[in-house]
Amino acid sequence: MTLPRALEIKERVDRGALLSQRDIDFLQQLAERAEEIRPLVERHLEYQHVYAQGVHLYKVITERALLNEEGSTPST
Repeated sequence: MTLPRALEIKERVDRGALLSQRDIDFLQQLAERAEEIRPLVERHLEYQHVYAQGVHLYKVITERALLNEEGSTPST
């Protein structure tokens, strides 16, 4: 269920939504899992492309979420 959830979060941030604490927790777990499996992926080249796509999706989500946050904070 990880990919569908990540794609759902991406859709929401693409529409300008902010991340909920639940989303942030999920993305943190995703980053931790990616680090845990990294040695396995480095030993099995056939998984590197899929791994890279997952990491890229995480990057896209977090970058867009940051832009949304910056756009929602009032100017001083």
